[in-house]
Amino acid sequence: MQGTECGMMTPEVMATIAPKLTESAVRALLELRLKEIVRQTAEEYGVPLERLLSRKRDQHTANCRQVAMYRCRKLTVASFPLIAQVLGRDHSSIVHGVQLVERRWGERALLVKMGMAN
Repeated sequence: MQGTECGMMTPEVMATIAPKLTESAVRALLELRLKEIVRQTAEEYGVPLERLLSRKRDQHTANCRQVAMYRCRKLTVASFPLIAQVLGRDHSSIVHGVQLVERRWGERALLVKMGMAN
């Protein structure tokens, strides 16, 4: 999932033009990028965007939401509070979601390395 594939700005482009923009313009562009990441993640996981943004806590929706949190954090320079605002959550929920994905994917990589993954 690259920024140029969906017509959005990449982090490199943002870093280049950011000094020339006002703080509110940078924040608006960043919010647009975050919303696009969330939309793409929902589509990839087959979860309706409304459901991902809802309070639903079934495992599939929660996993999708956590991956969206992780991608928002790793693919942008967005703060936890800004990601939380876009997802309608508290920033501590974003921190927790990112940590869960990192731990989950780290464990999976270890299992693959050991030849124990499906």
